[in-house]
Amino acid sequence: MNIMIRIRKSITSLIKYSKLKRDYYNDAKIYTEMLSDSSETSGVFKIDKNKLMPMLFDKNAEAGNLDRHYFIQDIVMARAVNCSAPALHYDIGSRVDGFIAHLLGAGIVKKVIMMDVRPLSLSLDGLDFIQTDATTLDNVEDNSIESLSSLHAIEHFGLGRYGDPVNPDSWRDALIAIQRKICIGGSFYLSVPVGPSNEVYFNAHRIFAPSTIISTLSDLDLVSFKYIHDMKIYDVTNKPAEMYDELVSEYDCGLFIFKKKTKE
Repeated sequence: MNIMIRIRKSITSLIKYSKLKRDYYNDAKIYTEMLSDSSETSGVFKIDKNKLMPMLFDKNAEAGNLDRHYFIQDIVMARAVNCSAPALHYDIGSRVDGFIAHLLGAGIVKKVIMMDVRPLSLSLDGLDFIQTDATTLDNVEDNSIESLSSLHAIEHFGLGRYGDPVNPDSWRDALIAIQRKICIGGSFYLSVPVGPSNEVYFNAHRIFAPSTIISTLSDLDLVSFKYIHDMKIYDVTNKPAEMYDELVSEYDCGLFIFKKKTKE
């Protein structure tokens, strides 16, 4: 039965591809005929058969290609950071073309220092980069960071997907290192996939029960917890934290904001 389903899907894909290819050549034919008939620029943009670049799959796509979790989280968390207006903000592994771009574009945060185990070949005013292991952050002084974020990154740590060493505890090591580096009163902006229980889909990502994140960051106070489900944001900060695991679905995006506790 499974084989027949796969065969039917393959046939359907081939039929769809054949239709898209026919549409492409038909569009090229129409374009050429219109140039010949009446276009004032007929000698400027003629089709050259040696410079064809078929883009077949955009015709039926939605207006804008976006990952729903990333798109919303980047905006929400960038707004939160900008509202706090730190002069210097650190980040671990978030999207350069999303969250980081929002911070730099607003111009409120004067400098962003990105940290990642992978290299980054990018030179941009207001952006610095440190290649480091986020599970230790050994080259960052303890209690020195006022504002730090890590969006949709920690769920990948220790799975080997991005060339980092395989280690089941890397996610925990990173959270412990992060809370050690944040100064008293400093803020931590975190997003990870959340669900009712802890799961790992090796080597793609983990899903965290919200309670696991909160209990691991025992030196930080939870200021806000929201989650994204079906393109909607649910703010459940005012509900008891012990209910969070029950409120989220199997794969939502959890948005946490923490503050470093004042020493008693």
